[in-house]
Amino acid sequence: MPLGAIRELIPRLEADGLIATVPQRGMQIAHVDLNLIRNAFQLRLILEREAVVNFGRNAPQDELDRLRQDHLAIRQETGGDDAGSPATCPVHGLGLP
Repeated sequence: MPLGAIRELIPRLEADGLIATVPQRGMQIAHVDLNLIRNAFQLRLILEREAVVNFGRNAPQDELDRLRQDHLAIRQETGGDDAGSPATCPVHGLGLP
């Protein structure tokens, strides 16, 4: 990783509380606990959900059709359970075409 990228990254990590710069000692990585992990995954879910909705609204119809066919083929190969139905999968309730 280029040194310039690291120099830009350090203030961002400090602002997020993920590292601390200690004079005469260098940098220390923040303590990772269950709360930090839970928050990270919640943020990831928010971002991924928005990304899926955005993709569904803006992707070309032929791409959506191809993905739908791939999905149905995989379900058929694996026994076709209802794991992807709207009742059991929150992604399917997002109002995608």
